[in-house]
Amino acid sequence: MKFPVPHDVKAKTIPGTEGWERMYPYQYQFVTDDPVRNQYEKETFWFYDGLHYPEPLYPFDTIWDEAWFLALSQYNNRIFMVPPVRGVDHRMINGYVYISPVPVKNPEEIGSRV
Repeated sequence: MKFPVPHDVKAKTIPGTEGWERMYPYQYQFVTDDPVRNQYEKETFWFYDGLHYPEPLYPFDTIWDEAWFLALSQYNNRIFMVPPVRGVDHRMINGYVYISPVPVKNPEEIGSRV
C-alpha cells in the first residue's frame, strides 16, 4: 500500500465550494508551480489533523493555525529544543488541515540539539 501524493489527490468539488483555494493563503496549498517546494511536498508524509481540526477550517480562522504553527516551531528550536524536529508544516485540501513534522536531517545537528 502506498500513501497518495497530495498533488495527485483530486479534491472533490462540493456544490457551492468551487474556487475554495482562492480563500486561503498561498502557503497553505499544495503547489505544482514551484519545483523545489513541489519536491519537498512529495517527499513529506502528510496526515490529516483531525484532532485539532475535525471540520474544514474557515478562511479567516487560519490565524489560529498560524499562531500555534509559529509558536510550536519557535519553541522546538529555541526553548525546548526537540532534537529531531524543527516544528510542524501545514497544508490544506478543501479546507481540511494536513500537517507534517519538519525533520532535522543532519545527524550531527541532532546530537548538538540533545
